[in-house]
Amino acid sequence: GSDQAVKRPEDFVGRKSEILELLDSIQASNCVQIVAPRRMGKSSVLVHLTRESTLRQRSSNLGPLLHIYLNLQALPDPTEEAFWGQLLWSIRTRLIERGAEDHTPLQDHPALPMDKAGINSWCQSAPSETGAHFPYSEAYDRLQALKELGFSRMTILMDELEILGQIPTQRDLTQRLRAMAGDSRWGVTFVTASRQPIAHLTQDGTLSASPFYNIFSQTLRLGPFSRSELDTLLTLPERLADQGQLEGWDPAVSLTQP
Repeated sequence: GSDQAVKRPEDFVGRKSEILELLDSIQASNCVQIVAPRRMGKSSVLVHLTRESTLRQRSSNLGPLLHIYLNLQALPDPTEEAFWGQLLWSIRTRLIERGAEDHTPLQDHPALPMDKAGINSWCQSAPSETGAHFPYSEAYDRLQALKELGFSRMTILMDELEILGQIPTQRDLTQRLRAMAGDSRWGVTFVTASRQPIAHLTQDGTLSASPFYNIFSQTLRLGPFSRSELDTLLTLPERLADQGQLEGWDPAVSLTQP
């Protein structure tokens, strides 16, 4: 999950071709599943896709783009209401990172465009803490309002996809997600991360088969780091120490990403 993801852009190592491939897929509105064993950096890749410096490699106008990192491990319980609550909370968090509610935009997060007042009032209608529950009808209204504020493209970066399988109404939920992706008036693209491919997860019963999963036209497998990437990782503490930035750096977390 995100607690082990690389937090700062300068600590993110390698995966250049994979990141560009993902950005190209997202720009073409193609849904992608990222597949890799534990600790191969799936969460770090998803989080990296929310950074301004990453997005600028393929987009010049970042205003209407919303890239939302959604960690399914953080659901308070395996229910559809918890899913929608977590999504809305994650969107609000992202908007605040970009400067909503008079916050200073975080480093490497695109500044908010357009109607600040409208965005602030949207944030006040969304859950202010993780663990909230929202029925789909209310969540749908909030998502429509977001679209009307000018966010024409949303990418939902869904970590720990396997957890959807624990939601008793997962068929209803995935049908709704499929409808979001299929709405041509609003581009919603999904990028998921899981240890096994979706086909395997539906065959072994972890996930119920659903038309939602048919929209994942691409699979990106994360392999081990190359020799040069490993060298860069292993010399990271030394370089950070030189810059006086080593405080709080945990090699176990940075070297063994989830």
